[in-house]
Amino acid sequence: MEERLLWIWSIVIVYLGIVTIAGVLTKRYVASLKDWVIGALPGPIIAAHMIATLYSGMSLIGASGMSYSFGVVFFGELWPVLGMVVVTTVLGPRLWRYVRKHNLLTIPDFYEHYFGGSKVMRVLAVVILFITTVILLVAQWTAVGIAMTVMLKVPYEISILIGTVITLAYTVAGGVWGVAVTDLIQYLTFAFAVIVIFALTMSSFGGLDQILHQLGRANPALLEPLARAPPLSWPYIVTHFAVLLIGLPSHPRMVHRVYSLKKESYFKWLPLACMAGYAIAFLLPKYVALAARVTVEQGLMPKPPTSDWALPYYVFYMMHPALAGLFLAAIFAACMSTVDSLLITSASLFTRDIYQKLVNPSADEKRLILWSRVASVVVGAIAAVVALSPPAIIPWIIWTSEGLAGCTLGVTLIFMLHAPKFITKSGAAAALITGLVVGLSLGYYDRFVARLPLNPFFPALIASLVVCVAVSLLTRRRVAQLAQATR
Repeated sequence: MEERLLWIWSIVIVYLGIVTIAGVLTKRYVASLKDWVIGALPGPIIAAHMIATLYSGMSLIGASGMSYSFGVVFFGELWPVLGMVVVTTVLGPRLWRYVRKHNLLTIPDFYEHYFGGSKVMRVLAVVILFITTVILLVAQWTAVGIAMTVMLKVPYEISILIGTVITLAYTVAGGVWGVAVTDLIQYLTFAFAVIVIFALTMSSFGGLDQILHQLGRANPALLEPLARAPPLSWPYIVTHFAVLLIGLPSHPRMVHRVYSLKKESYFKWLPLACMAGYAIAFLLPKYVALAARVTVEQGLMPKPPTSDWALPYYVFYMMHPALAGLFLAAIFAACMSTVDSLLITSASLFTRDIYQKLVNPSADEKRLILWSRVASVVVGAIAAVVALSPPAIIPWIIWTSEGLAGCTLGVTLIFMLHAPKFITKSGAAAALITGLVVGLSLGYYDRFVARLPLNPFFPALIASLVVCVAVSLLTRRRVAQLAQATR
């Protein structure tokens, strides 16, 4: 056991050292708040940045764990790649042109500017962005904690502390440049580890057909295309798909990546790059998770305590320690590449949207960068503390964050960019509040009271949409009537 741990520790330390040094060195590119928050990232870096931001701890820990629990039915999870197509085709180009034209840095900047300098819209956007980013940060720290606990026998709390300190080191130093450069390294590490582990698993079992055959013998229900109860029954799948198809592309971590593109022409090929990344990040780990289930059913490795632990258990118990170390590095890569982006997004809320815009408009660039770095540390610490006692398994945490984004930001962004005649400031504010209140209420009920037959954020999405259109039409008519009365 000591030799195995030595292998794993050695690989992880080397990897984390490379990532940290590379991220800290990007500090030279940061001379202003704009450099720290959005930069102007070239093609190869922005592609890796977007892909790594999306394919987080959900792909290696959460999604693979769901495949371990439910079998082949979870291979219908196509919303990540379709969501990337939406953000790079439907939302991205128009949003990029608008924010570049008006020199905007954050999502609340966009809401305030779009509605004529409304501070109310800025504050509402800040509240929603903070909630959705912190929830997702918790999921990533949880994934890191699980992986290190399994493979390095480090206490869960210490694992989260290590991940927090390392990620904050290069994020605080280089801002979005530090995040983007390390994301490139992290995605290459992640892809290499996943491909190697997948290839060895297929070779060991004799191919996918053999895995499915043995899976069916162990538990025939794992080969059924649909489950009889949520979350994989028809009503749940359809509503879940609808929510995440809007929630994922409108999530702050993805919208903020749009701001960082150097050229609009990148949108022409980014969808293809994201599809290739999806195949590696989501599909291959799921195949390995099915093999992990077979291994457990055959009594060849211990049963993991929850589905989130399935893939780390399989790699730790069934593969060479060097691969276990590489896999742990891949988990760090998957999680940290999302965490660092979320830290940038959430820190800018305090520095740009609260401090600079509402407290001290005359603050110089050095002070703004300093407060951005301080805010990163504070937000990272808050998420790490919450992750010490995570409220649910990782997929549920992530789906809550993306569901809330969909029924608030998603509804309003689509109207603002593609149907401006159907949205007013009052309509947008009503939609944001409705989506947030209904989404949090039903999400809590579904998770802690009784399981709903459909995705809990779907009714919130519909309510937000209806309220947005209704209030906008009423207020637009009222404004027209007042204007006519004053003539």
